[in-house]
Amino acid sequence: MKKVFAIVAIAWVVSLCLQSMSVAAEKLKIVGLNDSLKIPSNEIPVLAKRAQGGDRSAAERLSSYYGYYLDDKKKWQYYLELAATNGSAMAIESLVTIYSTSPELFDVKRALQFRKRLRAISKKRNVTFKSNAEWGYEMYIENFVGQANKKRGLIFLEYAAKNGSQKARKELIELYLNDADIANPARASYWKSKS
Repeated sequence: MKKVFAIVAIAWVVSLCLQSMSVAAEKLKIVGLNDSLKIPSNEIPVLAKRAQGGDRSAAERLSSYYGYYLDDKKKWQYYLELAATNGSAMAIESLVTIYSTSPELFDVKRALQFRKRLRAISKKRNVTFKSNAEWGYEMYIENFVGQANKKRGLIFLEYAAKNGSQKARKELIELYLNDADIANPARASYWKSKS
């Protein structure tokens, strides 16, 4: 009899728990990650005006909204660049990454311009900043190895070598002598003379 009573009591407790969980689940609203980026339509013109007036946080918020919530790449890029113009280190760092790795927006000159601005901000804030040689080598790895884009990878490997990376110089010599796709004995000789 005790076993039957215990089983009934346990079943009753489990039943109550399931009922309360069901009620809680109905009250629970599931929110997607991008929902936190949504901006009410009446706030967008206000934020746009503030961003154009120099407010970097307004420009950052609009960039996130257009880039991640609406997937509008043109407006995302516009507001990201505006945030960078307004002094946002986060936006500048994002633009360096975009212009140095994006297949659609690859632009070395722009990446280097934004990197120069990021270095200036880092100096003012006394934040450590990767050397040009180290950054160039990382971008070489990202482009040459990660994206299998030898042409873009070589741009960064040469940049790293020009900025003092012995590792980049050795790798350039090796590639220019042994990689059939990019063999260039004259460039190999040039980098040998610099080592």
